[in-house]
Amino acid sequence: MSTVLIPVDGSPQALRAVQAALAFSNTEKFTRVVLLNVQPPLQGRVRALISEDRLYAIARDEARKAMAAAIDLVQRAGVILEQRLMIGPVAETVIETSHKVDASQIFMGTRGRGAAAALLLGSVAGKVVHLADVPVTLVN
Repeated sequence: MSTVLIPVDGSPQALRAVQAALAFSNTEKFTRVVLLNVQPPLQGRVRALISEDRLYAIARDEARKAMAAAIDLVQRAGVILEQRLMIGPVAETVIETSHKVDASQIFMGTRGRGAAAALLLGSVAGKVVHLADVPVTLVN
């Protein structure tokens, strides 16, 4: 089974990555799409005030909003769909999930900040490219 992992955050770039993966699957025939939403962990005092159950409920609600349009696209394409929500550092969680789902490729959107900002601030997409052991297709 050929699996593509697509991290989605509700951005137009993420939705374009889903569209690109589905267009690519017309020739490569992915049999499964895994949509992944990664919520960053809360830190400090805020984290101490929220129970684990409440934290997960908030993350789940945010993930549903972020993934809704992407889910619709994949379902209309008739490809097997798996949805995952993870909480953690984004790039590292994408890589960890790619191993867990045995992804053969990762498609992801970029934020398009520009070269200078990306050099100074780094980027999730850049980290994923650096850490991945499967092909990564970036879509702007």
